[in-house]
Amino acid sequence: MSGNDEKPDELISKECFSSYLVSKYGEDNVVIPECLNEEDPPDYIFIINGEKCAVEVTSIRDSEWVVYQHAQCVKRIKQEAISQNILYGTYSIAFNEQVPHISRKNVQESLVEDALDYIRRTQQCKEHDEYTLREIEIKKLHYTKPICTIVKTGVERDSIGWIGLTEVACLSGTAKRLLEKAIGAKIQYAQSETMPVYLLIYNRFNWGIDQDFRDCELDTELCAPFEGIFVVKDEQNGYMKYTRRGSAAHD
Repeated sequence: MSGNDEKPDELISKECFSSYLVSKYGEDNVVIPECLNEEDPPDYIFIINGEKCAVEVTSIRDSEWVVYQHAQCVKRIKQEAISQNILYGTYSIAFNEQVPHISRKNVQESLVEDALDYIRRTQQCKEHDEYTLREIEIKKLHYTKPICTIVKTGVERDSIGWIGLTEVACLSGTAKRLLEKAIGAKIQYAQSETMPVYLLIYNRFNWGIDQDFRDCELDTELCAPFEGIFVVKDEQNGYMKYTRRGSAAHD
């Protein structure tokens, strides 16, 4: 990549990491680079206290589009239930994870029809057991898990609410899973690089779990190929999540 090809995530991450290093070691001990004229990693080479270090940038993103598709699906279920005059009571639909291919017509139709069938069957109930609308097969572990469920919770009002990705993001383990997925995607590169490697993870997951990112404990074996893992919040705010003892940017 050329200097004009830097992506916003890379620029923001570079600026944040540069500020962190300069504040820690002083300008004389940090050489802040221009981006490399290459497609392959690393994105940057910093010189920290006289040591050349490879710096690779990755991002954690949510998908507003997926959230929108989830919301539209629930809206459609409610509209259909009202139009068929079968909505009596309060229902909650939970997306425990992102539903694969939810934008596809056949997937949405399947979810809607299954939900309407459950609503139809539970009209006269005050409440009812949870029902799985969609599940995913975990082949390596030989089991399936529900990723979309519906449950009747009462009869106080006729309504269909939903637990979307906002709530899901706050569930225990989500921050750790997202971080370790981002780290795992760069392990092969880190293992092959001869220079020490710092991984900058730009947190673009906009559902308020930055504290969970800070608090979760990462698998040290997973992190071992890296000299340091730095989480970027914006141009001015970031923190070292993991570092090897004795590495150039050790806290």
